[in-house]
Amino acid sequence: MVIYGVSVIAGGLHRCDPAWSRPQRFRREYSRIYVPVSGNARFCVDDQWTDLVPGLIYFIPGQPDNRQVCERRMSVHWLHLTPQSLPMAQAIAGIRRVVSWPESRWRWWRPIYRRIAEHTAGGGTALASSVHAFALAVTSAAIAATAIADGSLVDARERLAPAIDLLERRFPDPVPVPALARASEMSLAHFRRRFTAAYGSSPRAFIARRRLEAAASLLASEERSIAEVAAACGYDDPFHFSRAFHRFHRLSPSAFRLARQRGP
Repeated sequence: MVIYGVSVIAGGLHRCDPAWSRPQRFRREYSRIYVPVSGNARFCVDDQWTDLVPGLIYFIPGQPDNRQVCERRMSVHWLHLTPQSLPMAQAIAGIRRVVSWPESRWRWWRPIYRRIAEHTAGGGTALASSVHAFALAVTSAAIAATAIADGSLVDARERLAPAIDLLERRFPDPVPVPALARASEMSLAHFRRRFTAAYGSSPRAFIARRRLEAAASLLASEERSIAEVAAACGYDDPFHFSRAFHRFHRLSPSAFRLARQRGP
């Protein structure tokens, strides 16, 4: 189910223990929302460690540099989510830290996030809509907090908005980089420099990431075959898609689909 640019691909109530720890850097392409109930743990994004404790709600962006440590135990309501549009994907990509708020700020949402486990067990359409609305609200708040903290990044991305809009309208069809530069009224060389500075990757790498993020969401939330997912994300050859997916997510498409049923 997709609402306003984010898709919840998994969730529940999980009891973490030391086996959950991954002190070495690892990659997660989906973002997370954590609401600790008891205990504590630590999470690292981009070399910035954050203590996860009850009383706070956390948004954890998917980044190449993630680490997590739970020395004892922690019970936590959790959601995994992926962006469903290029503007949402690029906004989340700009979040380079764990964002948190007092749980009291979200008190109106308590009846919803305390039922996340019920939602993932098939709690009905109304509850599913409420859980997705909660995920969108937290994601939007994290994006807003990052924009306030880094106004220069927002300005740079506004200049590139026409190119992002063109990519979104054409997705999953390929768009030549020169066409993106023309849409943003920049020379090709200048566009490539500005794009890489704003998004941390080349335009081609950004497009490839967007396709593979969309594929991950489809594999987690729909019953399409792997060949159908590949075609929906712009891959004519399922074998080529599987290789690209494995390089990016470190799992084959079939293994990724099975892994979504596990905990956080």
